[in-house]
Amino acid sequence: MQKKIFKRFITTLIVLLTILSQTGCSATQSSTAKADTHQNIESSNNKNPSINSDSKENTLNQEIKIHFIDTGNSDSILIQGEKTLLIDGGDNGAENLILDYLKRNNVQSLDYMIATHPHADHIGGLDGIINSISVKQLLVANGDSDTSTYSDFINAASAKNLKPSVPLEGSEFSMGNNSKFKVFNSNGGSNSNEQSLVVLFENGKDKILLTGDAEKETESEILDKIVDVDLLKVGHHGSRTSTSIEFLNKVNPEYAVITVGKENKYGHPHKSTMDKLKNKNIKVHRTDECGNVVFNSTGNGITTSCTEGSYNYRDSQNTDTSKDSTTNIKTNNENTNSQLNNGTTSSKSNKTNTNKSTSKNNNSKNDSNSKKSTTNTTPVTQTVWLSETGSKYHRINNCGRMNPNKARQVSLTEASASYGKCKNCF
Repeated sequence: MQKKIFKRFITTLIVLLTILSQTGCSATQSSTAKADTHQNIESSNNKNPSINSDSKENTLNQEIKIHFIDTGNSDSILIQGEKTLLIDGGDNGAENLILDYLKRNNVQSLDYMIATHPHADHIGGLDGIINSISVKQLLVANGDSDTSTYSDFINAASAKNLKPSVPLEGSEFSMGNNSKFKVFNSNGGSNSNEQSLVVLFENGKDKILLTGDAEKETESEILDKIVDVDLLKVGHHGSRTSTSIEFLNKVNPEYAVITVGKENKYGHPHKSTMDKLKNKNIKVHRTDECGNVVFNSTGNGITTSCTEGSYNYRDSQNTDTSKDSTTNIKTNNENTNSQLNNGTTSSKSNKTNTNKSTSKNNNSKNDSNSKKSTTNTTPVTQTVWLSETGSKYHRINNCGRMNPNKARQVSLTEASASYGKCKNCF
């Protein structure tokens, strides 16, 4: 009897031990599983931030198109993304071409309009555009003009209650997610070209510098402020007055766009500019060769379907004797354009004026004696006068309301590239 009771006790004890052993193993496995799961969650959480960061950055970047509209030897640039920006409006009569281009690209209004400076080949079509579509904000250079083109532009803005404002230097304007533009300068300049607002457009990591007709004086002024860019809109249609080697080295672009007309009378682009671009292996795209030049910006790089352009130029090295209008540099040829022109302007001017007076009295004799190597009716060294803010060049330094103390003398060749002839003194 006692043996049976003892056997039952032993059997029960074994069963209990077995149950306890299995329960402990299960608990250990569950604890281990939980620990593994916790580690997996932590590992997953550690990975997620980088994934989310990249995704967030890609979400912020927007695809933007930068259109260099072919308006001939003038400027009109459309930046199209979440917001729209139009920089300049071509020459007089270009408004219909630009409005048609905007319509084809589904642009029904502009968030920003910039008039880089008062010259007709940059603001000529802006009045018609303002009259036709909504413009929310108008930014202008620190300077004005007494031309009818400028008056038409200002009057059109006034009629739409659009107040032109000069941006503060260094001011930034949002173009939507991760995109903006910045204005480097707004303090005016020694002439209308030097008043040009220089604008840096940024989309993510992409940087595009748009220079209007800014020349070497402005380039030098902002040199310490600018950065490496992906694309440079070459100043003043490729003129020798812009794109100094110091400036080009600082911005160091991969691409350069030149807005220039076919067979233009100014000889744009000039050899010295094209040589600099070629020597630095900068890829050139030109409106005279490609028509409308459009770049796509993703925030991580820019591309274009426009065929890469040439380094061809239109001025002649043998007859390039014009004087730089902003630094008084004489360019007898493209390899000596750094030679200072000190104390020679006056004597050359007097000599030219004498020749011109003689030619008036005896045109046929002077034509045969003094024009053996050129078909130009005016000697290339002839000088004229520019007022401080006007858009015409003059024979004298006190024509009309000109202040002779602020007038400056430049070569006729250089003046003709950007200014019209005064009908009063010529």
